[in-house]
Amino acid sequence: MGYYECPRCGSKDSYQGTEHVLHEKRGNQITMVNEAGMAMTRETGDGTEQVELMVVKCRNCGESLGQKDYRLTEAEIAAEEAQNARERRKQQKKIFRWHEIQMKWVVVPGIVICGIFLLIEFLKSIF
Repeated sequence: MGYYECPRCGSKDSYQGTEHVLHEKRGNQITMVNEAGMAMTRETGDGTEQVELMVVKCRNCGESLGQKDYRLTEAEIAAEEAQNARERRKQQKKIFRWHEIQMKWVVVPGIVICGIFLLIEFLKSIF
């Protein structure tokens, strides 16, 4: 499993904790327009509420860490590259299959129809 690296102190020791923050709830907006065309907008919010968030922090300095600070191990990088290679091969197979279907059902009948049309025109010119 990967690890978090602190950008401030460079430590790889981190922990998950909870933090309580105030979050402003936003409600609907009411817009009133007078006869002169002036508009006034009011929000009908419910105020603020306290929300509990899971955060990752550096154990040494207390810096909040995010996805930008997450590092993968060598094994995870190799596994991710192998997964990407498998997905690319699958995509290439789909493209190849589409080209096969296109050759069978579009190109070959098109050539046959053009050949028949040319044969008909040739026969018309003879008779």
